[in-house]
Amino acid sequence: MLSLATLIAAQILALAPDSKVWIEGDSNLHPWSCAATRPESKMEIDAGSPEIARSLNLLIEVSGLECGSGKMNEKLREALRSEKHPYIEYSLIKAQRVPGEKLELDVKGELTIAGRTQPVRFTVGVEMAPDGTARARGKVDVLMSSFGVEPPTALLGVLKTYDKVTVQFEIRAVPFSTAHASLP
Repeated sequence: MLSLATLIAAQILALAPDSKVWIEGDSNLHPWSCAATRPESKMEIDAGSPEIARSLNLLIEVSGLECGSGKMNEKLREALRSEKHPYIEYSLIKAQRVPGEKLELDVKGELTIAGRTQPVRFTVGVEMAPDGTARARGKVDVLMSSFGVEPPTALLGVLKTYDKVTVQFEIRAVPFSTAHASLP
């Protein structure tokens, strides 16, 4: 049975509007970056538990990835097969505190890109605020080919993106009701 303190400590949180999720990569011509314009997440956080994060799901709409170039947007959406697989998804499996002075979590989860799911593991730096909000920063390197994605090319094959990309995030989590207060 859950204690009253456990029920009070656990909160359902969502992303604040100032949260950022983006993908960085490189090519034979120049580095590139694409930002998620509408990331959505719902998480259950308990600052008093060893794991802190009990659950977390993140959705990134592929058609909402903005690369700063209409052609790059088009090529990336095509490579990710956005019509068939409209979302990039992350689901937390386990989070454990990393020993040390800073609050860091070793997280394991599943990342789904273009319909293919792969396990991922990375470290997240967390700052808990007295008002119950949390800030988290982290990154994970992935190979597009691990998800069956052929790295995009452009300019008749002259521009070739490299297979390795880095998914980065700087998020602020707020109570779910606050984040969705403006919804009808």
